[in-house]
Amino acid sequence: MTAHWGRRGLLGGAGASLLGLLARAQSFPDRTLRLVVPFTPGGTVDLVGRLVATRVSQTIGQPMVVDNRGGASGEIGSVFVARAAPDGYTTLVGSTTTISISPQVNPQLTYNPERDFRPLAWVGYVPQVLCVRPDLPARNLQELIALMKANRAPLSFGSGGPGGPHYMAGERLRCSAGAEINQVPYRGGGAVHADLVAGHIDCAFIELSVASPYMREGRLRAVAIAARERHADFPELQTVIEQGIPDFEITSWFGIYAPIATPDAIAKKLSDEILAALQDGEVRARLTTAGATVVAGDPARLAEHMVRERAKWGELLNLHC
Repeated sequence: MTAHWGRRGLLGGAGASLLGLLARAQSFPDRTLRLVVPFTPGGTVDLVGRLVATRVSQTIGQPMVVDNRGGASGEIGSVFVARAAPDGYTTLVGSTTTISISPQVNPQLTYNPERDFRPLAWVGYVPQVLCVRPDLPARNLQELIALMKANRAPLSFGSGGPGGPHYMAGERLRCSAGAEINQVPYRGGGAVHADLVAGHIDCAFIELSVASPYMREGRLRAVAIAARERHADFPELQTVIEQGIPDFEITSWFGIYAPIATPDAIAKKLSDEILAALQDGEVRARLTTAGATVVAGDPARLAEHMVRERAKWGELLNLHC
């Protein structure tokens, strides 16, 4: 009799838990949601977060606020979401650095993308462009490579430091060109752009979304775009591939994630809302104007993209030349 009632008690407890999950899913959301951007305001990751949050706030029935938690190359904000309650109220804007690169270069990293995050939506990607200071006598990639080889001192390349996508793009170019460069590390992209415009460094790989205003104003000169195809807004700008380096594609991509144990029903609601936001004409226009290609991929597409990107960056990180 005791075993019988014990089993009934266990089943009853499980049923109550399931009913509780269903009730929370049906009432979700009933308070403010938080979208964590693991970088300081002003960059492309922040732009993506704010556009998504603004649009989702208009349709989901509760505010979605952006919470900038920068530091440690995105680790601080990412860990915050990994350890957050899996109730759908805390989500993350993941990116190339935090999802594809940092887990492969930092053995002490305190989160694991596959173990800790549930994919919700692949937002899109932004290609990087190779920019030089306006007075540098190079107007295309081949002229820049010739200058790299002719200079007695290596040209200076600004980046966020070893392991980042901009640094790795510079290393790939160095290997392909067979010429030395001087990688100059900075704490953030804003300082790189400022020093390049001021002429304190020679070159840098920069996201098109950030570089495009400087390019239009003539304050930076782009000599190549690291994408498979030319960009519609800059049709005259040749790709690195066109200019002689095969398979040179370096993009910064963005996806939205929830803590791994987030219930299916809540994850689906979030995913549907985010994907609907990415189909909104104004959101797409703002992202496109910023140089981004909008993908609006579902969770399965984002998971597949993560696998491909991990393999690609693994090869780049093991590059020897």
